[in-house]
Formats: sequence, structure tokens, C-alpha cells
Amino acid sequence: MKNQKPSIKETTLAIPTYLLGPEDKNPHFSHVIDKPVYPYSMLDEITTVKKSKNYRAIVMENSFIKLIILPDLGGRIYSIYDKTINQEVLYKNHVIKPSLIALRGAWISAGIEFNYFFFGHSVTTISPVDYAISSEDDKCTLTIGGVDKIYQMKWAVSITLYSDKSYIEIGIKLFNTSQFRYPNYFWTNVGLPATRDMQFICPTKEIMMSWCSGGIQYPVYESKDMSWYKNHEYAVDLYGSLSTEDYFGAYYHKNDYGLIHIAKHKDCPGKKFFTWGNNPQGHAWTKILTDHAGPYVEIQSGRFMTQHEQEFIRPFSTESWKEHWYVLKGLGGVSYANSKAAFNITAEKKGSDLKIKVKINTTSAVAGAILNVKSKGKIIYTFSADLKPEQVFMKNIAIPKNKTGKELILELIDSKGECLAEYKKEI
Repeated sequence: MKNQKPSIKETTLAIPTYLLGPEDKNPHFSHVIDKPVYPYSMLDEITTVKKSKNYRAIVMENSFIKLIILPDLGGRIYSIYDKTINQEVLYKNHVIKPSLIALRGAWISAGIEFNYFFFGHSVTTISPVDYAISSEDDKCTLTIGGVDKIYQMKWAVSITLYSDKSYIEIGIKLFNTSQFRYPNYFWTNVGLPATRDMQFICPTKEIMMSWCSGGIQYPVYESKDMSWYKNHEYAVDLYGSLSTEDYFGAYYHKNDYGLIHIAKHKDCPGKKFFTWGNNPQGHAWTKILTDHAGPYVEIQSGRFMTQHEQEFIRPFSTESWKEHWYVLKGLGGVSYANSKAAFNITAEKKGSDLKIKVKINTTSAVAGAILNVKSKGKIIYTFSADLKPEQVFMKNIAIPKNKTGKELILELIDSKGECLAEYKKEI
């Protein structure tokens, strides 16, 4: 595939919308209600009036994916469409149907939203935000943001596509321009379709739950595999924050694709999964928030381990970090991922051999890539291949068991000798 120059353009998108009533302009102070949103107005008058409404839309596109971002709805990423497998990845709700969930009341289930400074869905989650676009030969960037009226702090999120990369780069900056310290809070909330084949990918042996003060065994707890959406009867928050790895995500086994998040653990340790649950009460929320799009789940990346934690941004200082999201395809699951590659490795002992199945996605083309399989400190198998983001690479390997120890190390190296990814697997 020849890489096309990434493009970015402004347009409008008509979406059926349940209209809100007038804003409540009376001040709501924190001692009156538990949502300290003053001087913002409340958006808490929900109606049943549905009309087609035009929203400003930013369309970003490269050879691999197409994004739609809606500045009029908090700057949310409304759609991630993978062009290589013809797949919409996000929960792209066909209707804007608010319900009273956010800090100011109205909230919608659709795409990726950015929540800042306060616990909960942010004050601008369905309100217009500022934006700026830029384009160069090898990349294009949309920056959304604004000034928070409560603390007068600034926030900015940059969304970048590159000509030769399949990932989305998200740059986050929080600015405290005052002489006082103020809350430091940021979570990226990703809405995904809730299907029975959907699995939460989180590399940890212990997880925290909303109803549990400590960690519990993961993925299997009380004979139930907690990583599968279908196994959650009731609403739950799962926090994979005890994981020290730099990745987590979700995988759809029926259609063999997924979405993975990459960020340095020290910058972004929060890894969350949320569902309303598989019961009549949980399904009621589907009817409240959509007409026909079905149920959704959330995976969220956060600045802190859970959403019950906050720190402070010091006076006249800035917090900034980067995150990456990309689509997985044809892997059948995830053993390891970073911003350059994702692996799924399975190993099975058969007779005198160890049968290893290797599947690899890369986020850029790698000509002459080398995969080394190591054990007992030695390379026991090596091969070379040309890897491309639009394809899954598969290799079956048979290695005599007497050449392997208790651990295999798989090392992916480019033609210049740079290690792109390394994964250790116990056998």
C-alpha cells in the first residue's frame, strides 16, 4: 500500500438529535448541589423532540484510518473507521440522545470523550469547544481545548495522524495559569459496542472493582472470567491499575479485531472497563441513550490509578503526556503491545516439539524485520519478513523441547538493528 498524505478538512454532519430545553441560568453552587459547576449553567431539561441537527465536523484521514471529530459536542472523536478491514471501531451512536449523567446534566453515549479537572463527565462534554487545525506533508493535527471557567485553567488535546503510521497520537496538556494549586484530573473515555465476543485486555493478575476496597484475582474470580463483557450481569467499574504495563484495550473475537491503548505507565496508569451490565436494569440504559444502536461499554485511560484519586497542578505549571490508540486486526487476542507492534503468541507442547504460533501487527511498514526466538540465553529460531500495518503477519514454529527452558523471549528487530518490541512468555 502506498501511503497517502494525511488530510484534514472542515465540514458538517447531520445527526438525528433529541433537543435539550433551555439552559438553567440560575447559579448552582457547590453547597446547594453535589455538582460544583458554577459559573456554568445546568443542561438538565431533557425533551422527546427529535430533529436532524447539523454539527461542525473535522474529518481526518490517512491510508489506514478515517476519523470524525465533533467540536460542537466537546471535541469528541465520533468515529474511527479502519479502512484496511472496513470496520467502524467505536460506538458510533446514530442518534444524539442525552440523559442526566454528566456534571451539568446532559450526557451522550458516542465515541471518545475527554474529561478534565473534575470527577465525572466534564462540563463541556456536549458543548462547543475551541479548535485549530494544521497540516504538513507527513502529518495533520487537530487541537481542541479551552479555558475552564471554574478554575480558569486551560486544557488542550491534540489529535494527530501520520502518513506512515496506523496509530492515532493524542497529546494532552493541562495548564494552571494561576497562583493557586488546582485539581489534576484527566480521563479519556472510549465508547465501544457491547457484544458477547468482546474481551477487556488488561495485563494484570489483580484488578480493583468499584464495590471492593482491595484487589481481586484477575481474570478469573469466583469461577468467572471477568475479562469478558458477557460475564458481567450487573453494572461494574473494573480498574486494571495494578498493571505496570504500558498497554490495555479491547478485542472482538468474532470479527477478529480490537482497539489498543499505549501510554507510559508513569504518565497514564489508569486502565478502566465499565458496563451497565447484562440485566433488565442495565439494558434500560440502552433505551435511554439510543434508539437502535444497542448497548455500549467503556474503556478508559486515566492520569491516576482510579477515578477516586486526584492530585494537584502546581501554580503556573503544566502537565503534559502522549497516548496512542490503534486498531488490531487478525491477531485473535493480545499477548503484548507497544506503539510500534502488537503480538499474540500461543505455545503448545506436542510430542517432542513445542508448537509456537506467532501473529504480529505493526503500526508502520518494516522491511526486512527480524524475529528472534530466545531461550536459555540463546537464539533458538530466527526468521525475516516484510511487515505492513494493513496486514497481519503469521508464522508457525516448531522447536524441540530440549532447546527451550521455562521462558521464551520473542524479539522483533528492524533492519537497522533497533528493537521494536520484546515479549517474554512462560511455557
